Amino acid sequence: MICIAVHRNDELVCKAGIANASLLSVILAGGLYDDDPTSFHVAGLQDLSEERNAHVYWVHETPLSVGNRLSFTLVQCDEPSPPIEVKATDSSVYLEEQREFEEFEKNYMEPERQLDVRWPTLGLRLMFNSEDLVAARLLDGEEQIMCSIHWDKWRPERCRVYVRSFASRGQGTATPTDWFRGFLELGDRFEVSVHV
Repeated sequence: MICIAVHRNDELVCKAGIANASLLSVILAGGLYDDDPTSFHVAGLQDLSEERNAHVYWVHETPLSVGNRLSFTLVQCDEPSPPIEVKATDSSVYLEEQREFEEFEKNYMEPERQLDVRWPTLGLRLMFNSEDLVAARLLDGEEQIMCSIHWDKWRPERCRVYVRSFASRGQGTATPTDWFRGFLELGDRFEVSVHV
């Protein structure tokens, strides 16, 4: 089966893959005001039947420090890492979480306080198959930087990769900065190092 192998500083974190997967995703993100420079999570979506699916998690939100490096490789794997959580979208637990989130989002008000800028020079060094690509970074007016790796069952031979920086929702009007857009095919390796 197709998996995304995720390594942190050359140590295997997981081989994310599951039978009947429709989506596999790794998100690494950070911002000016976050406690840690970046964090990442690994998740997916599994088809349970024609009308049912489940959210699958291998890594919940995990902080990364300056100097940490994550690498991602699209691989064929007979023994993927077992997920730490599988949550059917029609389960009572999932439905209650969605209800609580919608209620929170409806009533949320941004606190009126000055946020401390912690990571004004946050950046990501990008490499593809051991070749340097670019050093992505926050530009003036931007507050977030993100790297996304997405695989889906409709294009199983590759996964999409993009890295961009942008202003937070509702802040500023600048267009996001695309630092990298591309694809990983089987055996390709994409690396992201956190720097400031």
